[in-house]
Amino acid sequence: MYRRLLMLAIALFTFLAQISVVSACNVSGYQPSLPEALRK
Repeated sequence: MYRRLLMLAIALFTFLAQISVVSACNVSGYQPSLPEALRK
């Protein structure tokens, strides 16, 4: 029983870690287009 609970906790924490990494990559990877006034 203890082993199954441990495996479930590991799977849950792994899933949560993957979600947080994907959301961080989506936020930092966003590059809006630069306005013409700032390109000079």
